Amino acid sequence: MTAPFIQMPTAVSILMATALLITGATAPRLCADEVTDAKDVLAKHSLTKSGPVWQLPVEVEAVKSFAKLAELEKKHNELGKKYLTVKQQSIEARKVFDQTYEEYKKLHDLLENPAASPAHKQQIVGPHNQRVAIINKIRPLIVELEGSVENAEYQKAALDYMKARHELTLALLKLKEALPKLTEQYQELKANEEVTTALKTLGASQRLGPAKAYKLDPRKSAALETQLLGNTVPLLHGKLGPSFSVMVNERGGMLVTYRSNLDFSFFQTDELAEVGIKPDENAQRLIFDTGEAKLECLLVKVPQIRLGKYVLTDVDAAALPPQGKSLGNVLGKKAIAGFEFDRDLKNYTITFTKPSEDPPPPPAKGAKKK
Repeated sequence: MTAPFIQMPTAVSILMATALLITGATAPRLCADEVTDAKDVLAKHSLTKSGPVWQLPVEVEAVKSFAKLAELEKKHNELGKKYLTVKQQSIEARKVFDQTYEEYKKLHDLLENPAASPAHKQQIVGPHNQRVAIINKIRPLIVELEGSVENAEYQKAALDYMKARHELTLALLKLKEALPKLTEQYQELKANEEVTTALKTLGASQRLGPAKAYKLDPRKSAALETQLLGNTVPLLHGKLGPSFSVMVNERGGMLVTYRSNLDFSFFQTDELAEVGIKPDENAQRLIFDTGEAKLECLLVKVPQIRLGKYVLTDVDAAALPPQGKSLGNVLGKKAIAGFEFDRDLKNYTITFTKPSEDPPPPPAKGAKKK
């Protein structure tokens, strides 16, 4: 029987194995220039590294916007809840006050009535005094509640609420616009030999986006769209009366009031500049008589105004000079011709409908078909 042949290690193989053990090398190392060149190639294709994922700008921006959504929504809801709570307390206190005051007046008139018998007057003295006590207790409460809605601190909180809503709406619109483009752009990059080679150079862990963690929850998206892009928007009660929020040119928000007695719309010149609208000095001018002063306004055309889900286009308006700052922003009748709106002061919202575009509401349950 022949013994099995065993190849003895040569001096060369021993030396190579020893070198590998000493250096810990298991694969060729990349030199710094190769890494830099690969990163430059990916940067040339507008890709940005986030962990092991290389993403396009549209996704990077979308991810940033999406990351803001929870924070902005929380702020939006907290301020809105505070606003509605104080407003509702004010409304309820006023209701109790008005009802009690009416009852007090009737009892007071009976006490002052010469024809009323002393016995009858004696019976109503107690209820009369009870109502006087309630009125005296509620009156300062109403002043305090209504003051908390009107004071500067609360007005700032209300404006922060509207600003958060504007930012949240812009973030959602940006996401809606960006999502369809991602798949197509990443497919093109995956087919690009220069890009795939650069990723291989950087290592097996490196890959193209979209990031696995980046998914817009359809339920959350639908809820946000209903909240921000529906036909109901919040009302804010300020010095100029009930105001509501509009988005202008999908770039920024404005608070506006509606004036049924004005055909034209008026906007603050500095707020128009913030959304990319600069009045032409050679434009036609309009004289706006406020009753206290005559303001010379340049006419402008506002390309787009969003009222929740509705978008008004090419709205004719006048840019108010600095002297008209106290007038705020005003939407006139021409801008929202064809719209119907319903103010809900209990929840402090305004709901817009456009009968020419909106389908009729479904029939009430149990209603007979005509």
